[in-house]
Amino acid sequence: PINYNGVPVCSVFASGEDRVTTASHCINNGDIKSYSVVINGKKISISAASTNKGADIVSLRVQHIKKYFDVAKFMDKEASYIVSYAADKNDMVRSSTGIAVSSGVPGIITHTFDTIHEASGSPIIQNGKVVAVHIGSLTEYGVTFNLAVKYTDINNTHILGYKLKLDYEGFFQKLGRNIDPTNKDGVLREGLRNIDPTNPDNAQNLVWCGGTLKLTPIMYGLCDASITGMIAVCPTSGAVVTVPACGSAVAGALASCGTSAAVLKEGLKKCFGM
Repeated sequence: PINYNGVPVCSVFASGEDRVTTASHCINNGDIKSYSVVINGKKISISAASTNKGADIVSLRVQHIKKYFDVAKFMDKEASYIVSYAADKNDMVRSSTGIAVSSGVPGIITHTFDTIHEASGSPIIQNGKVVAVHIGSLTEYGVTFNLAVKYTDINNTHILGYKLKLDYEGFFQKLGRNIDPTNKDGVLREGLRNIDPTNPDNAQNLVWCGGTLKLTPIMYGLCDASITGMIAVCPTSGAVVTVPACGSAVAGALASCGTSAAVLKEGLKKCFGM
């Protein structure tokens, strides 16, 4: 993890011989000497920070690290998992139950892996290589998405326009003060640039057998993946409800498509006789 005065606040991973990477909201650059990193049980001091605020990512300069992750381009439909630090276990934990897909916002993926309170900065991994960095979660129209930045797109990504919930429970209470004095409730108030979920001009159309779903860009990827999975496992005739996998897929699609649930239900009737 990355610690502030010995208190774990976020996850971190080794990204080079002399650097580690985490979410930039985990670090106060003006107080960098109060932070340290623990890698493989060894405490490592931080000498400098290079921050990309637009992507909410920071690269921290540390002493030599023998083993570190290679990085790769994120691939949709590739098996993925997330590794996060769990303070209650004082260890790293892995979650591979879920999916990770590109959203309609450049550089951003949405995922459904379990995230814990110190998950900000966790790597998302495909084939042993880091492809994205988890930064927090977003709730739109009652649907909660986990968000991550594609590692190879960090310099072209801007987390602007959404109120993003940060994954560090009690972070401010642990530190005894606010890292950002304007942010008292743990919400990142700057943006996925030019994305307004109430603006129909930013809506993306997802066409399937039930009609057209209008979705905000951040919801598009996960909804699309859920519908694709539903179509793959649900029979087009007969008693659909007797197929357990179909029932689970339908529930996932309804949960992932937010306010389009009514249109989705109409589609279920039309396509699957439900």
